[in-house]
Amino acid sequence: MLRSEGFPAPLPCSTSSKDTAFTANLVYLILQSRAQREERVVEQEETIKRCQFDLQVSRQHGARLQDDLHKREEECKALTLKLGNSVEKAKKERERLGGERDKATAECVSMRHRDAQREHTMRKLEMERDKLKVQNNSPDTPRELEILSHEPWI
Repeated sequence: MLRSEGFPAPLPCSTSSKDTAFTANLVYLILQSRAQREERVVEQEETIKRCQFDLQVSRQHGARLQDDLHKREEECKALTLKLGNSVEKAKKERERLGGERDKATAECVSMRHRDAQREHTMRKLEMERDKLKVQNNSPDTPRELEILSHEPWI
């Protein structure tokens, strides 16, 4: 055992004070070495326990992060699907509004055309009325021309 501790063996067994002091010093060094070793073992065990605790905390944190990641991925999938639906809906709405715009534009052009025709007809009728007035040289306007002079409701 002494050799495993790095001390010479065997211990001298004489009763001289020199040998007794040497033996006491060796026993003291052995006990001191053993105490230091036990302290290191205790420190290492505490370090192992702290590392195991840190490892457990890290694993729990990692598991929580994995759960969060999974939730975020699911949310991302749901939002991507919702975005696709919204884009499709917006596309259909844009097409519908484009059709309505084209229809309204066509109606506006049609109304302008009818308005232009009405104006043209009105001028033509006014010219005919004026022509008839001049031909008749009469201050009274016949009842038929009076009805024609009013604007038609279109």
